[in-house]
Amino acid sequence: MGRKLHRKVITRPKPSLPKIYDCPKCEAKAIEVELNETNRTASVSCGNCHINRTFSEIKKIESEVDIYGNFLDQYYLEIESQSEKLETPTPVPKSPLQAASSVTDKLGEGNGGDTDEDDKIAEDLDEVPLEEYDDNG
Repeated sequence: MGRKLHRKVITRPKPSLPKIYDCPKCEAKAIEVELNETNRTASVSCGNCHINRTFSEIKKIESEVDIYGNFLDQYYLEIESQSEKLETPTPVPKSPLQAASSVTDKLGEGNGGDTDEDDKIAEDLDEVPLEEYDDNG
């Protein structure tokens, strides 16, 4: 008599949360989150570009993934605020022809009569130096 054959049960491992995360600055998988539950602090550091952040007063419920999410939010807010500071409008110098055309456009927008404003704009038009441009490039 033979033994009864049993089907082998295949168990799949449960998905777990990652221990190492992607860095938003250098895009390498090198971010490590260290939790200190006694002091309720956490530190986030990249092993590649050495960016460091420390978070204090974290909640007991927060895990490494939550701290990493807070790190990403703070990082992108800083990048956005820096880009807003750099985007202050700077006056772009106009070429003499562009300046003259904008002045003549303003002359056409008047109320139809000759006013002091139109005279000032016309005087500005006379003061704009027109340079000779070479058509060959």
